[in-house]
Amino acid sequence: MKILLKLLFCSMLILFIGNKAYAQTTKTTEQKSSSEKQGSPQTLPQIKETGQFDSSKDEIKYYAPIRYVIVYNEIIAKLDERRVEILVDEKSFSKENLTTIFTHLAKKFPDPLALDITVHTSLTTIQTPEERRMKWDNEDSRFRDIKSLYKSAEFFRHDDGIEVFLYKTSVNPEQYEKVVIVDKPIN
Repeated sequence: MKILLKLLFCSMLILFIGNKAYAQTTKTTEQKSSSEKQGSPQTLPQIKETGQFDSSKDEIKYYAPIRYVIVYNEIIAKLDERRVEILVDEKSFSKENLTTIFTHLAKKFPDPLALDITVHTSLTTIQTPEERRMKWDNEDSRFRDIKSLYKSAEFFRHDDGIEVFLYKTSVNPEQYEKVVIVDKPIN
């Protein structure tokens, strides 16, 4: 019985010392370097430099300079229009980044010509399929009031090829800026 207690004591001691040693080798959030705190690099040269992918491989052609997620993508046949909704981190919400994203998505979705893209900066403003169904059933949705609390943008590519977007420059009071990407019709 004494041998069993000694073995138990020794194993507990080893576990205790082992956890102390492990705790000293791991970084806490306060100890992280400033480069780790700043987030992932945004430019392609920075991505290559950090070794996140090898530029000799094909995966570089899939790199997106601004992170976004497509949460809704549907073609409305009777209108001959595509509607896309994306989620973007609010820290990435700027005129330059929006222009880059919209230009990229306009190339990604060439058909149909009419394209409507909505940008969300909060998961709170994105409807679930059940909530989206409320709109189809002509029931009011809570999203009208919630959307005004967050930054957002709306891109339009019209049937004549003109591409413009509006984005919210201020939430309170709500202010918008209009940006024209393509101002001449497609020949």
